[in-house]
Amino acid sequence: MPGTKTPIPIYRRVRNYILTQGYVFKDVAEKAGIHPKRFYKLLSGTYALNAEELEAICMKGLGINPSVFFEKQFSEIEN
Repeated sequence: MPGTKTPIPIYRRVRNYILTQGYVFKDVAEKAGIHPKRFYKLLSGTYALNAEELEAICMKGLGINPSVFFEKQFSEIEN
């Protein structure tokens, strides 16, 4: 339906942020304490991203508060 909004999965919000900010996935993974192979699978949607991993990626890997990814500009796309 035109004008409806679809929620963006959290892993895509995080992945898009990392890409647009110019971070290197491997570097973020290492800082977050997550094995790079698992990290890639988390950010591709292959594995579910749990709260602890989201917090580690945000706080340790990116130095930001996880709440950033729940703000309106990150949460919806138009169909």
